[in-house]
Amino acid sequence: MSVPKLIIGWSIAIAVFLAVVLAAIWAFLAILEGLSSESFRDTSLAAGIVTIVTAILVPFISKRQDRKAAVQAQLREKKLPVYEEMVGFIYSIVTATVVGKPLTKEEIQEKTLNISKQLTIWGANDILIAFAEFKKSGDTTEAESVKILERVADLLLAVRRDLGYSNKGVDRKTVLRQFVLDIDDHIG
Repeated sequence: MSVPKLIIGWSIAIAVFLAVVLAAIWAFLAILEGLSSESFRDTSLAAGIVTIVTAILVPFISKRQDRKAAVQAQLREKKLPVYEEMVGFIYSIVTATVVGKPLTKEEIQEKTLNISKQLTIWGANDILIAFAEFKKSGDTTEAESVKILERVADLLLAVRRDLGYSNKGVDRKTVLRQFVLDIDDHIG
């Protein structure tokens, strides 16, 4: 479940809880002030209504949150192998280039097509966009290699974000440094 949705769910639950507490305090203060029995009945009625509404809403909200969490867990199970394959593909391109045996155009196209098919179904929107940008960098010159690295970094950061990492303190260089040791020489 995404963090903003989780925050909204908890905010609603806290708001309902606070409403019940405030109604209870209101009723208690009304009793202490010695209001007429008519006002006391109104206060009791309000407190009773808030309690009933809370008793109905809290389980409903909780069940909905549980359902969303279950769906997110199932999606994560499907996404993870696709993301692992995609990251492995990126590493294989780098490794093959480093050892002087770059992958053939056919190998790259086949792997890219397979990953694209899976991402169409299981990939988050950010991942689809980042992978599309990465695919655009297929036939590039040496001068454009920095742009390719930036696209790879954006893709990897999007994967991390989708898997729930905040990426706080993790930037493009940090991600790229995992397989490009001299990244500081290439990206300013």
